[in-house]
Amino acid sequence: LKGAKFIYLDQIVAYYRNSFDNSLSKDVNKFILDCFNNACDIEKIWLSKGDLSDEEKLALSINYEFVSRVSYKNNKELFEKAYTKLKFYGITDSLIKKNTSRNFYILNKLLGYKLALYINSIFHNIKSTKYKSLIKRFIV
Repeated sequence: LKGAKFIYLDQIVAYYRNSFDNSLSKDVNKFILDCFNNACDIEKIWLSKGDLSDEEKLALSINYEFVSRVSYKNNKELFEKAYTKLKFYGITDSLIKKNTSRNFYILNKLLGYKLALYINSIFHNIKSTKYKSLIKRFIV
């Protein structure tokens, strides 16, 4: 808004503080919602200047894919909003391959994005339950 240029870089370059009790990093759901809201704000700014470049579309797709993937299990409303945006900008093969696990990539390729998310969430629930029961055995 102040004239700075926002660009996509193919690497992690952002850090956030983890020292305050009410910080975003302490509340994962708030952090995910903030990621979505920031992408929507950036999208509005870019659109107000005309058509989006391929680079801008890719940056938005990456963010909306992240938000949809991590909100799928716990926040269906946010998932649907992010997924709608993601479909608009495109769920490309390279986007999924680059930003997800190999197993998720294969599931997405075979079954589609939503079904891959569903199966992935079941797998993580089973994995989590299995580890919890193993931990209980060792503690008792």
